[in-house]
Amino acid sequence: MKRNAILHLADLHLGAPVFSGLRNAFPDIAERLQTARDRLLGRLADWILDPDCPVGLLLLAGDLFDHHAPRPELEDQAIQDLSRIIAAGVKVVTVPGNHDELAYPNSVYRRRSWPGVLVQNREPRPILELEAGSLFTQKLVIVSASFHRGLNQPGEVLDPPEVPADAMGILLLHATVADDGFLPEFLAEAESVFRTFLRTNAARGYSYTALGHIHRRSTWTVNRMLACYPGPPLGTSPSELGSGSFVLLRQTNAGRFTSGQAGLMVESITPPGLLPCRWLPLEENVTPGDRPAEIVERIKARLPSDNDYIGALTLTGTVKSRTFAEDCQALFIQAGLPIIVAETRTRQLPPLDLDLLAKETSLVGEWIRLWQQWQEQEQPDPAFAEQVLWEALACFGQPDKSEEPS
Repeated sequence: MKRNAILHLADLHLGAPVFSGLRNAFPDIAERLQTARDRLLGRLADWILDPDCPVGLLLLAGDLFDHHAPRPELEDQAIQDLSRIIAAGVKVVTVPGNHDELAYPNSVYRRRSWPGVLVQNREPRPILELEAGSLFTQKLVIVSASFHRGLNQPGEVLDPPEVPADAMGILLLHATVADDGFLPEFLAEAESVFRTFLRTNAARGYSYTALGHIHRRSTWTVNRMLACYPGPPLGTSPSELGSGSFVLLRQTNAGRFTSGQAGLMVESITPPGLLPCRWLPLEENVTPGDRPAEIVERIKARLPSDNDYIGALTLTGTVKSRTFAEDCQALFIQAGLPIIVAETRTRQLPPLDLDLLAKETSLVGEWIRLWQQWQEQEQPDPAFAEQVLWEALACFGQPDKSEEPS
């Protein structure tokens, strides 16, 4: 297969510890996730070395490591994996991020010769050129810059050079997008990263801005220029699940080369075996009549048949007990189901005085009296009777006061 695609990676944060709550609840699964994350580059290398893999250029847009001085074995493995990729004829370009910054004297990028092209320049300039036909149909120019703490100012705005008229330009940056309407304003201020304006990049003739730093997958088109934050494919915690896929950049067959910009497309792919485990987002609405054991059974019925998932559960709705989420979590652990109650957006009901409600001269009061008679005469299962009660009160809009979301 012709190698005519670009793999855009960012924010892998190799070495970052996985969520402590997962390690406490399911230590074996936490270790599996840790290993899956830390050995991701090796599995990528295996895939890229496959003759059927289309990747001809690998762009690493910052924060390959979670720390500027990672564990020696992690550093050694990354260098070996990247060297294998380069030996297969695939170009590799690495720009340091704010976590693995180049400015530290003991930075991983200073300790030995780094495989491929390492971006060290503080001002944006061309760092790699590929001739027409070697990857895309046009000549390709990669422009990049590396933030240096103490030399570059936090939030410094980059001023990229114009793309030559005979070339396609890609801007590789660990940066925040500063254009209005793209990211929350607070993300673009006072960080040890560059700021970049996508509209400026498009006006300078770039076809793609390959971004890193923001962990949520985002893709935009600005005046025929594409821009993308790929985000980590496999996250560390329920608050950062990861995208579950990888970003591949291809040239479209219909793409017309005009004034430095060509038709490109961003493709989301998940080659088999690259992600041996994954976060699975789940959401469940609860009512006051629900018991934790019932929630566990409902979730269990929705789980996939494989064992590669780690569930991240969000509970919504209304509960009676402040410990409802904790009780659910305890039952998940007891059942051996790898589910973390990640978030609770629930309201807790205040105590109800049913005898007082039964004295009301209202539909609610009348219904409560009938419900009490039914209980006395039929002796239904208490849990079922309680569920009937809460479902009916919900239909009546009762109770009309509850605490703020917990």
